[in-house]
Amino acid sequence: MHTPLTSDQIDRLRTFNTCVISDAIETFGVRLEAARIAEKKQQVIELSQKPGASYEELGQAVRELLDFQTVHPGSGEHQWKQQ
Repeated sequence: MHTPLTSDQIDRLRTFNTCVISDAIETFGVRLEAARIAEKKQQVIELSQKPGASYEELGQAVRELLDFQTVHPGSGEHQWKQQ
């Protein structure tokens, strides 16, 4: 289990720009769980606006989103997971 960051560590991380943080995420293969849920939600939105998308496709995307949120209920709490 990972040790939570201290306030001091978080403050030091705030000094890095987005590019540095992005590179670190890619390098170490970690990702914020909330970002994964956002991607799933975006997939549902895009599919719902896609001409010719079937109800079956949309239903599958919604089920995947709901399943993901059920499996990762604390995702809104900024949990980092190994990719």
